[in-house]
Amino acid sequence: GGTGSGQGSRLVKYWMYPPTVPPEGPDIIINAYGMNDSFLWGALEYPEFERAAMKFQGILGAINGFVTTTYEAHPCVQPMVIYLDDYLGTHRQGNLIYDMMYNTVMTLVAKWFRLLAVSSADVVRRVVWADTSETMYTPKWTMNGDRYKEEVHFGAGGHMLILWALAYGMLDAVSTYCDDEMWQLERNGRLPQDATVANASSSPFTFNSHAKHLIDEYMPPPLTNETMLEKISEEWSSSARLREARCSDGNTADQLSAQPCAFAFIAGPEGYTPSKGKLEGYLRPFRTQNDGFECQDDMKDGWSRKLGYVAIKAGASVTFEVKDIQQDVRYVMLDYLKSYGDKWSNSQARFTASVMKKDEEAYKEVHQFTLDGFHDATASITYSAKEDVGEIVMAKIGDSFRLHIELIGGTTFKIMGMLFCNR
Repeated sequence: GGTGSGQGSRLVKYWMYPPTVPPEGPDIIINAYGMNDSFLWGALEYPEFERAAMKFQGILGAINGFVTTTYEAHPCVQPMVIYLDDYLGTHRQGNLIYDMMYNTVMTLVAKWFRLLAVSSADVVRRVVWADTSETMYTPKWTMNGDRYKEEVHFGAGGHMLILWALAYGMLDAVSTYCDDEMWQLERNGRLPQDATVANASSSPFTFNSHAKHLIDEYMPPPLTNETMLEKISEEWSSSARLREARCSDGNTADQLSAQPCAFAFIAGPEGYTPSKGKLEGYLRPFRTQNDGFECQDDMKDGWSRKLGYVAIKAGASVTFEVKDIQQDVRYVMLDYLKSYGDKWSNSQARFTASVMKKDEEAYKEVHQFTLDGFHDATASITYSAKEDVGEIVMAKIGDSFRLHIELIGGTTFKIMGMLFCNR
């Protein structure tokens, strides 16, 4: 339910790709989280200016975070990142300007990083505005007071539109690139790659060689509130030097993509662990105790139906243990569901991390935290948590790591992903 760029970034950062992806990583990554990244909880409760600022910064942070994470995780063999916007409205954000803010920020960041951004929503936006009762490209919206009831999930027509818009966008990008290459060829009378730097210093109308090298080979730093005209040139150059150092000293794609986690799963129909049987198969060797947790892909509870590991009774508990770890474990990360209604009332789970050093015979508790599975919003949303076990007490190679989970409030709690990692 409600996954966004935070969960997508985690998949990329920890190289949680299907086995069919080559060792150097994917060639293309499509981010289609716009529908959830554009959402601001309780937007109508904020004053107008504050609402606009919070929404803009939230979207900017989500988009910047995903792009930055992707290129940090793939510094030498960088994939093509494509942003897809399919959001047409009813998140109850206030008005159409707020509904279009994701599209605006996406376009801004795409220009900054020179990414391909495709909006299937733009293709039909005017059609929808002219007749909001149409259901070919939108859900069947119904009134709730003076506003449409929140519903963002459209049918087959909307999904077909996404495919056609994405195909057209990619074809248009290829066509534009080829036109530019032909123009360079005609202008220089030779292959463009043989006629760039040599000509750069001879004409006052072209970039100098250093600037052209940055533009052609390196992404600029993220566009944030701290990005200033006075500093951008040096920050871009510094970022390029760091990447050169990381990728030119004998590092290989395999070394850079070394699995940083001793234990990791992200569940879901399109996630790293795609089915209930496969999730159970992954968890079983690490599970040392279980009383009331099970793998579920229940279809009865709305968008909370996605695959997960679920507490099914009050006081449920489960313990996972990774012995003789081959990666340090300093961080415990959770993707977990927050939902609403009687079923989720007072839902809360306690997590206790323990470490047994390789020269010891007993576990010592090193960190404890709690997470809530209930909120007041009438939607089921996936949240993320990252807990630092501590540099001094963390589990190191050869140690053993254990996480005990106990339901201390309510009758259910749903875990969508769990990772024990070194970064």
